[in-house]
This record gives sequence, structure tokens and C-alpha cells, in this order.
Amino acid sequence: MPSHSDSISIPGSFDGLGLRSNDSVPVNATDVVIPGQAQLGQAGQGLTIILDTVLPLFSILSAAVSIGLIEGTTNAACRHTAGIRYDHMDMALRELPTIRAYLARVRIMTDQTRCLWLDTVEAVKLQRSDAMLRLMECKAAAGESAIQVNHANIRRFGFPPRGRRRAMLS
Repeated sequence: MPSHSDSISIPGSFDGLGLRSNDSVPVNATDVVIPGQAQLGQAGQGLTIILDTVLPLFSILSAAVSIGLIEGTTNAACRHTAGIRYDHMDMALRELPTIRAYLARVRIMTDQTRCLWLDTVEAVKLQRSDAMLRLMECKAAAGESAIQVNHANIRRFGFPPRGRRRAMLS
């Protein structure tokens, strides 16, 4: 249904923790009549539509967001460690063995997540028999990797949250 329909009202805007620009808002519908051309499929086919159309897109795109978050904080960590120098030792932070090992671990986790995501896209595209399994694995693995890598990056390199989220963590 178009959001500007007379019988649909959107009383507010998204104001929660999490990703911005997701347009998650309550919707009020009063005396709504949905025309036949607005249906996404035939009656009784909802689960098929969800599994064949919605789930693949949602899982792949959710995983892509997680990968983007991982890449962003990992690249920021690499820039941070390259830019900090210990003058008394004449070395950059990234030259310390513990930092190098940490950066290698998060780079490996990032690459593993991206490889699973690429394989998932291929499985869906080719309609492989393992496509549904890959969709579930990919979304779960990417989300978990984003939590682990971003938490570790924040903890080790201090990328602080901004705005009101910072106040919530204080």
C-alpha cells in the first residue's frame, strides 16, 4: 500500500538504537481496503513469497551491512595504528607484534565473512541445493562477526560512539 493512502497514517519517525535510515515506524491503518493489484501474490502463498523473495534479499543485504561495518572499523583501526608512533622506539604502533597479530585476526575474520557472503550470493543466483542453508549461515555469521570485530576494535583502539549513544554508555 502506498504510504500516502488516506486510510494509513504514520504517527512518528524512527527513534531507536541501531541502524539509521531503516524507516522502521509504527503504521496505523483504519478501514483499509487493499486493491487486488497491490497484492504481492496469490492467497495462501505468503510463506512461499517470504522464502523465495524476501528472505534471500533480507539475509544477503543484512550480511552486506555487517560486512560494511566490519570493513569500516577494521580500516579505521589500520589507519589508527599506522598513524601513531612511539618516538622513543622509532616505530609505529602497527609494528608491535601484538597489534599486528590482532589486526591479522580481524582481517581474517572480515575476509572469511566476505567469502561466505559471496558464496551465499552465488548459491542463491545458481539456485544451488545449499542456498537456504547458506542464507541462514551468512546472516548469522556476518552479524556475529560484526559484533566481535567492532567490539574488539572499539575496545582496543577506542573508537567512541557519538551523540546520544555516547551518553547512554557513560
